[in-house]
Amino acid sequence: MPLRPESLRLHHVENKVVYIVGLGKTGYQSAKTLQSSGADVILWDDNMHQRNASKDLNLPFSPPEAVEWSKVDSLLLSPGIAHLPPLAHQAAILAAAHKVEIICDVELFVRQFPSAKLLAITGTNGKSTASALLYHVLKTAKKKVQIGGNFGIPILALQPPTEDSYVVVELSSYQLERIPSLKAHIAILMNIAPDHLARHGNMAGYV
Repeated sequence: MPLRPESLRLHHVENKVVYIVGLGKTGYQSAKTLQSSGADVILWDDNMHQRNASKDLNLPFSPPEAVEWSKVDSLLLSPGIAHLPPLAHQAAILAAAHKVEIICDVELFVRQFPSAKLLAITGTNGKSTASALLYHVLKTAKKKVQIGGNFGIPILALQPPTEDSYVVVELSSYQLERIPSLKAHIAILMNIAPDHLARHGNMAGYV
């Protein structure tokens, strides 16, 4: 059965100021969704090419040091950008100093759809394969199912979940740091092996 055709809308961000840093696939889609949901969106990417590629959004750009942080409600960082020392981005440092929450796009999704049946898969190795397999199994079983997250499809590019649908979400350790509201219907931890230690500080931080 096809999913409902309407595009995803986030009611909880209306009139909120969201500063997006990182304008790859995830950041770009987040900007589009937030803009259509009535949020006041400010953009930045350290890479000029990425900024130029996002000019069609017709949203303002501002480097972190020029942002009026007292008016910002949320900093949405792309997963690949660190928010903790020793690699913390300047935007994250300033956000923390002004007590501005630092989140990712998956957090926006789960706040809007707290009852969605999220099948969350993480781990050091094999999570993409497991996510693809689970999606295939559910699709073959004629279930309503979507897949997104770290898999390559931004979660905000999906259709609104329904009561009888499932969302397979591949999650990286980077994303998991910024999803405080996540309550998965089913959570799968594939394995843990030393990885991304420069980002997380040490093995304990990664775990």
